Amino acid sequence: MYFKSTTITTIVIALASISCLVALKGVDSFSSIMYETFLALFTSSVFYAATVIVPETKRINKVRRGLNQQYRSFKKRCIDLFLIASKSQDYQYRDNLLDHQEFRRYFSIQIANGQSRWDLVATSIDNQDYIFREIVREFDFLDREIEFARSSVRINDEKVEQFFINLRQVIHTIKGAEANSDDYKHFCRTLWSIFTRLKGELEEDIIESMIKNI
Repeated sequence: MYFKSTTITTIVIALASISCLVALKGVDSFSSIMYETFLALFTSSVFYAATVIVPETKRINKVRRGLNQQYRSFKKRCIDLFLIASKSQDYQYRDNLLDHQEFRRYFSIQIANGQSRWDLVATSIDNQDYIFREIVREFDFLDREIEFARSSVRINDEKVEQFFINLRQVIHTIKGAEANSDDYKHFCRTLWSIFTRLKGELEEDIIESMIKNI
């Protein structure tokens, strides 16, 4: 927020300086002094924009893209693991499951003995088998990228900063989940909410939205 406001202030000063330069050019000596003053302001604004605003904007965008790509990769790799756990490896349109409505529909389907595909995923998580360990590993990768982003960019929006702090706490809780306990239920609920946007109640992916606001 601070960086954005500084950028806007710099642009306003530059535009105001240009206007004054045009208005004061060729008038009396006092206005000539003012002209030189606004010229100096304009030059300073351009220099600041070139040496601070442009490089910082590029750096922030790079960090934002990196975190967004890591989050998308996290979701795609988890979907692959969910399909293995639910014995659905033959599903061909995996990118479709990035859509929260399709994900909810597909993994809610009853396939055998009154169990849904998501029930089979939950069983793998409760047993802490290969699927569970790989999902935890993906959370760990995402956690590292979040921490890198937070250490690389000053997040002035308290809501965004607190969101990522809370998300890291959730990830750490997941990484410490124990088999055959209530931990796995929390694990499953967290995964389900991430991929279905809290049962489809949110218009946007809350994590993606927060990444955009870094």
